[in-house]
Order: sequence, then C-alpha cells, then structure tokens
Amino acid sequence: MNPVSTSTLNALDFKKAAVAEAQAWRNLLPPEPWLGVVGKYPKRFGDYARLCLEAGVANAPSVVSRARKPHQQTRPVPVVGISQRIAYRALCDQVLASRTSADRSSEAYQEFIAGPIRAAFEGKPVMRLSDTNTQYVVESDITAFYEYIDHSRLLDELQLRTSTVELPRHLVRLLTEVQGRPFGLPQLLDPSDELSEVYARIVERELRRRGIDVWRYNDDFRLTAGTYEEAQAHVEALAHEASAVGLVLNERKTRIIKFNNYFWKNWLEPPSEGDVEFKPELIKITSDYGELDDDELAKVPHETFARLGSAPESPDHLDPADLSPDDNHALSRGIGILTKQADPLGLNRVAQLFEYAPHLSHRLGTYLVALHEAGTDVGPTWDTLVTRSDFFNAWQRVWLVYIARVGKLLTDPTRHAWVQSQRADTDPLLRAEATLALAPHKLATFDEIDRAVRAEPEGLIPWYALAAKAIPNVNQKRLRALKDSHGLIDCLLYKPPTKRTK
Repeated sequence: MNPVSTSTLNALDFKKAAVAEAQAWRNLLPPEPWLGVVGKYPKRFGDYARLCLEAGVANAPSVVSRARKPHQQTRPVPVVGISQRIAYRALCDQVLASRTSADRSSEAYQEFIAGPIRAAFEGKPVMRLSDTNTQYVVESDITAFYEYIDHSRLLDELQLRTSTVELPRHLVRLLTEVQGRPFGLPQLLDPSDELSEVYARIVERELRRRGIDVWRYNDDFRLTAGTYEEAQAHVEALAHEASAVGLVLNERKTRIIKFNNYFWKNWLEPPSEGDVEFKPELIKITSDYGELDDDELAKVPHETFARLGSAPESPDHLDPADLSPDDNHALSRGIGILTKQADPLGLNRVAQLFEYAPHLSHRLGTYLVALHEAGTDVGPTWDTLVTRSDFFNAWQRVWLVYIARVGKLLTDPTRHAWVQSQRADTDPLLRAEATLALAPHKLATFDEIDRAVRAEPEGLIPWYALAAKAIPNVNQKRLRALKDSHGLIDCLLYKPPTKRTK
C-alpha cells in the first residue's frame, strides 16, 4: 500500500475506530481474543494502525473461515488483522462522513416489506384490493452480494458521491490487499455494511431512472408492476443493472407473485427480524421479543424443542436434517431465548443439532458458553460433540475449541488430546485457536508459538502472542524479546508502568 500523507491521516480518528472495533459483534465467529486488550488501550492500537498507513506497510490478506449455511453451502467469514480493521473503519468513517448510515434494524426491514403495499394504497382512505393498479410484486436478491463487489466500480462511486479522490483511493487499495483480489468486501464488519449500501444504491438508482418503483433492504429488492408482462420486464431490468456492476440475481429467490398474495402474507402478519435471520451480515438486527415476560418467553423454546422430540410420524415433528425456513427461524429463535435465560432445556439436543443443522453451530456454541457462565456443566455435551467431530468442518471445530477454552474444560487432562489434534489441521484459524487454548496447560511451547508468529498469517498474530503470554512461568526475557520484535505484539503485550510508592 502506498504511504498515506500526514495531512490525510490527521483527518482520521484512529482511537475512535479502535474503540468501535473492540466493541464489534461478529456473531458467526467466536469473539476474537484481542477484543479486551484493544478496548483497554485503544489509543496504542490506533497509533499503530496510523503508523502502518503512514509507512505504507502492505496489508496481509485476511484468513477466511467457511461458516456453514443451510443446504450444504458455506459463507466466507474473514479474520482481518487488528491494524487493518482499525484503518478500514477509520478510512470508511471519513469517506462516508456526510452520508447517512445504513439502517439495518428490524423496523427498517418491516418498512421495506410494507413499502409496495403502502404505495399501492397511497391516497386511498380504505384498503380495497380491487382499487389498486398494482397487480404483481417482484421479489429478488443478489447472490453472494458481498463477495463480488467490484473495487474499481466502488471507487468510482465513492469519488462521485463524496467529491474526494485521495481517501477513497487509499480505502479501496486497503480493501484489495485485505481481500487478496480486486473485488469483494470482508463480511461481518460494519464498514463493509456501509460500503455495500453505496454499491447497492447504484442498482436501485438505475432502476428508478427507468421509472420502476423499487424498494431495497441491503441486497433484497421489491418491485411492483401492473401486469405480468411488466413484472417480467422488471426482472430483466434488475438482472441487467445488477450485471452491469458485476452482480448476479439469486434465481432461487427471484419470483413474481400476485399482489393479493403479497398483501395477505405481509400485511396481517408483518415480518420480523427472523425473516433475515440467515443473513448474518446484517449484524445490527437483534432479537426483539416485545413485551413477553420470562414465563411467556420460555414457552417458545419449549414448544420448539418438544417438536424435536416428537415421533417422526407426528405432523408437528421437526427433523433437524430437513429444516424448512420456518423451522430454522423457530430453532434459531428458541436457542436465542435459551441463551438469554441460560436455560439448559436444549442441552441434550445440542449434539444432534450441531451435526444435522450445522449452520446453527455458532448459536449453539454461544448457548453452551452462556450455560457454563451460569454454572451448568457443559463438559459431557462437549465430550459427545468431539466424538462426532469427523462430521464437522473447521469452522465448527473452532467453536468447539473456543468452548473448551472459555468453559475451562481443559482442566480435565482427558480432553487435551482432541484439542491437540486440531493443531495439525490445515485451517489456520483452528490451529491458532487450539494453540491459545492449550498454552495455559503447557501443551504449546514457546518455541512452537515463536515459529507460528513467523510463519502463520499476520491476522492471527494476536492468538499466538496472547498464547505465549498465557504459558505458565514463561521465560520473561524471551517474552520481552517477542514483544520487541513486532509493533502489534508490543501493543498486545503492553503492561502500563507500575507507579512507585514513596
């Protein structure tokens, strides 16, 4: 990356960006181990990120973990280095300072769904389906939206919208280096949400230029038409405008439906955040259970998990190997409530769901941690899970190692072997997480960690630096030498000077 001038850097708030990154929620990955130390010393990390930009240090490509999705698909979730994340946010905040932030709330989603209905009856005192000229609604979204955003087209749009040249150029260069290619945004990062909005508005704008009524929520689109032929033309227009910026419509989710059906489906039963539950990049959407008290909340997972335990021939039976979108929603919501209440009701179903509904693994992992923190012994469930781990991908096993680490399960030596075996895996994040888990038990040596710092991807340095620090009775001279070898490690292992007493 080319060095960034001092005057440009002075316009960026690196400390603010560091604070925000320390508080960021990335629900598909276990919390990064460096969050606490960055939150404690944001200025030190912000200054380091600034220094890297000023020196023109090349940004290492991110490490990608493949999170499971329904239907045997996976979602790329990048592990981006600390300095890159801080710089990414600081640059993006300044570039988009004059623009309104993306509204990813459940209320905004409801407004998006209701938009075609409100427009159809605008100015009419009574909603009568016979009185509207809207006869069809087109529903569609973009396939792998974040993965295929073209950096050169994004740069053009940023420079056009912001009337600045240098900052967008630095931002896009950083993106290209972090992605390791000239397209794509790293998912589950707030700046990516903002940049994706800039990109999606290109498609929305071009449709409006054609005179098409369009509503959009992230990469979801709704268009209305008076005839079926017009609706077909709208689909073609949407496909054309998406293709013009390197995007492709999701064929499975592109459909033309009658307005009557759309009205009855969405007006009487307004959609909730559950309808976007399996778009984890929309991370600002949180569960909202209204005015339900704890007893009423508890009924929701009880009913769902009762369906899991019902006889297969039962009409209400819930088969984890064949979940409908509604089943996914119900299970995800149920697990969320059990997590919130630290209720062990679903504990005996965790292993089954981990294997047959792997896309819920992150929710199940968070659930087990919540149970541990509330005093429930999750060890036996973890033991069952590792016996089935041959069926799990690396992302799922990262969660299992994380659960073992924060759940203090490795105080039992009988559990060491499985975690040790994960250090031989080809997945870099899994190796790093396993090393961090084993270090406090003297099962990862300083020499091994030192070699990993030199050889493993730069984005994973925090795992290894903190692992070295966690080794009991570690040689302090060697630790100080490691600390002095890298600016980021110096920040991670920083200890404020002790005050001398008189």
